[in-house]
Amino acid sequence: MNTESTNPSSEIQNAPVGPEDAVPAHASDAEPVTGHDGGAPRPKILELIDVARTFQMGEVVVTALAEVTMEVFEGEFLVIVGPSGSGKSTLLN
Repeated sequence: MNTESTNPSSEIQNAPVGPEDAVPAHASDAEPVTGHDGGAPRPKILELIDVARTFQMGEVVVTALAEVTMEVFEGEFLVIVGPSGSGKSTLLN
C-alpha cells in the first residue's frame, strides 16, 4: 500500500514561472473571442499596448512594468498573479 500523499497544488505552486508564461508568444494569432453560442465577437473592455512604468529609487531606476500588452473581452475572467514586487498592483493602478 502506497502511503505517499501527492498534492497537485504544491506542484503548481512550485512550478517555475517567468514573463514568457504570462501571455501567448503571439497573442495576435489567437482565435477571435466570441460569445458562448459562437456568434458575434464580444466587445473589448480593456486594452493595454506596450505599457511601461519605472520608479526612481535614489540612484537606481526600478522597472515595475515593461512592454505589457493585453486585451480583455466582455465575459472573460482575469487573474493577475505573481510574486511580491512583480508589478501586479502597479498594473492595476
